[in-house]
Amino acid sequence: MANGIVNKVALLDRIGKSRQLLEEVTGMYTDERPALLDQLQEAIDAGDADSLHRKAHRLKGTFGSLAAEKAFAVASRIVDCARSGDLVGARKELDLLATEARKVEDELRRIDAQEWGEPNAAC
Repeated sequence: MANGIVNKVALLDRIGKSRQLLEEVTGMYTDERPALLDQLQEAIDAGDADSLHRKAHRLKGTFGSLAAEKAFAVASRIVDCARSGDLVGARKELDLLATEARKVEDELRRIDAQEWGEPNAAC
């Protein structure tokens, strides 16, 4: 993992080096990311540590599946904050998570282009 955003080798192993699967996973992640981050913010704003814990744990699993190690670590810290009721700490981590989540999206697209090149529009 040269850039620390996504462990490319682990990700490609998990998806069986399938471009179609990578595109599907990237599309789903891109579609769901904003709502998931909004849900974390809403739970923090509502003071709902239980909801924050559940939603952060789900997002942590997503980052684990994507081999997004830094985002996984930040999401893990949010889970820990929620578990202990530290919503102030969770709010600070959420800002970092939002940045890392955008980097993950960009990196997934970069991996796709690097492994398979740009899609052939003539096909």
